[in-house]
Amino acid sequence: MAIAVAYLVGAQEIHRFRGASTGLAHALAHIPQPLGSLAEWLARVPAPLQNAVRQHVRSRERHQTDRAARERYAQLSEREREVLGFIVAGLTNKEIGRALNLSPRTVESHRANLFAKLQAESLAQLIRHYAALVDADGQSDTP
Repeated sequence: MAIAVAYLVGAQEIHRFRGASTGLAHALAHIPQPLGSLAEWLARVPAPLQNAVRQHVRSRERHQTDRAARERYAQLSEREREVLGFIVAGLTNKEIGRALNLSPRTVESHRANLFAKLQAESLAQLIRHYAALVDADGQSDTP
């Protein structure tokens, strides 16, 4: 987990921050001087700065999760991607088998491989993490 720490060296630094982020500059401007120890400083960090740090950490975690999902999705075979597309669309194994001319048992095998490769623990998690990738992949395939 990343921890962001702001270090102030004076009012001129706060002015420089204003160009990049008015909210961050505003938050930094309200930190009492002198800063004292790190523990004292953290206790006095204003809520807007704490919220900005939390939001940044969540954004980084989401980005890392999305990148990992894209990397796992890229490892799927073409058939596994087809099966995943039908799963996301809500089809049963029998319906997927009919659409792809496969036996339901073969579809079950592809489905099990999907869950393992994509590290999904449930159908809901599989759909939540990969539906957008399936949609994007489907749009890039259409002329």
